[in-house]
Amino acid sequence: YNISDLYIKVGNINDKLNEEFDYVILEVGVDSKKGMNKYLKLFTPEISIITGIAPQHLSTFKTLDNIINEKMKLAHEAKQKAFINEEFIKEKNKKFIYFNSGEIKTSSNGFYYEEEYYQTRLFGEHLYTNLLAVIKVCKYLKVPDKIIKETIKDIENANHRFEPIMQGNDLIIDDSYNSNYYSFIKAIECVEKINKYKIIITPGLIELGKYSYRYNTLVAERCNSIFDKIILVGKNNAFIDTLKSTEKLETFSNFNDAYSFANKIKKDKVILIENDLPDVFIE
Repeated sequence: YNISDLYIKVGNINDKLNEEFDYVILEVGVDSKKGMNKYLKLFTPEISIITGIAPQHLSTFKTLDNIINEKMKLAHEAKQKAFINEEFIKEKNKKFIYFNSGEIKTSSNGFYYEEEYYQTRLFGEHLYTNLLAVIKVCKYLKVPDKIIKETIKDIENANHRFEPIMQGNDLIIDDSYNSNYYSFIKAIECVEKINKYKIIITPGLIELGKYSYRYNTLVAERCNSIFDKIILVGKNNAFIDTLKSTEKLETFSNFNDAYSFANKIKKDKVILIENDLPDVFIE
């Protein structure tokens, strides 16, 4: 039942997946209509998990409804059950088991669920909802409670996914893998609770097509209410227009210069690196 035993990287399936394994956990991602079809041709899931649905890849999806319809294919195709974050989908279906952040109460180094305490090394309270999904799936599979607690206790942040790094007295939070509107807001609201000088380094949101200005404006406004310094990498007109009247905004053409500037600020600080910036998006 150990998570490290269950998790097989997709690229290694042909070499490592054999009869010794009872479960394989696959992460699938889509960025356009019919994108899920190619996965469902390869496998039919026994169990599906939908952790969230947010406005992303709108330059190819075009509408949020298209995103919902595409991701929900995974839920509808599940042979047994689909575990779904209720904050995004509330469709009635006897196959669906819902979870939501309101079911847990956060505490020091963990959270309570159904009067049971779950300790974890995972940094970022906004990520605990995903652990709730893990708990519900494991209970459905009749994994012993002791095993669930022991495993969750050892779970840490993956690289570049709200990964905390101490640099002297400074806290660096590397959330640079990728980001959508929902995860961006959750990440910065988590940083809001940290009692340090707050800096964010970000390109804003990308791949949103005609919705880019709208969502980037909302994110920029929220950043303005939380951060002491906002460091923009690349060109993002919504951020520039929203923050031009403040003294918080600094702009750089590349990440290295932005990070160097942040490090030179002589404060007891937290630096959030939010969202990636592939070279293709630098103008």
